[in-house]
Amino acid sequence: MLGDLLPKVPASYGRYIEPFLGGGAMFFALQPENAIIADSNPELINMYREVADHVEDVIQCLKPESVKLVVL
Repeated sequence: MLGDLLPKVPASYGRYIEPFLGGGAMFFALQPENAIIADSNPELINMYREVADHVEDVIQCLKPESVKLVVL
């Protein structure tokens, strides 16, 4: 679907606004300099903020030796 949508994006635009980010395929494909992203899932938005602001900490937390599994 991304392949169908990308050709329809104008060559230039002001601010990119994505009200339903989800997986962010369009956002990451375009890599806009000026963007506002949103989603109705606050946990998803928090994850994107943490990656943007603290990428090395997130990478460290996701390494296998850092992940603690809880068996219920």
